[in-house]
Amino acid sequence: MQFDKKYAIQILKLFKDSGKDRLTVLDINESGINIKTSKFYHHLNHLNLDGLVELCNGDEGIGYFPAPIDDGSMGKWNILDLRMTPRGYQYLESL
Repeated sequence: MQFDKKYAIQILKLFKDSGKDRLTVLDINESGINIKTSKFYHHLNHLNLDGLVELCNGDEGIGYFPAPIDDGSMGKWNILDLRMTPRGYQYLESL
C-alpha cells in the first residue's frame, strides 16, 4: 500500500487537537476515520514504527491482532490507549 502522508498527518492531528493525552482507536473512529480498513492499519502501524505513536502501557505495536485466517478480512483491535510521542509532536511542528 502506498503511504499517504496527508492521511498520516490527519491521524497525528487527531491526537494533537483532541485535548487529551491519549486516544483509543474508538476515539479515532468516532472522529470520522474508519478504523476497519487496511489503510488505517497500515498508516497507524507506520506511525508506530517511526516512533510517532505508541501504546500507553509500554507494549510494542498498536493493539491490532490479524485475522487468524488470511482470507482478506480485517483482524481485531484491542481497545488500548495510544499516545503521540514527543517525536510525533516535533514532527507536526516541523510541517
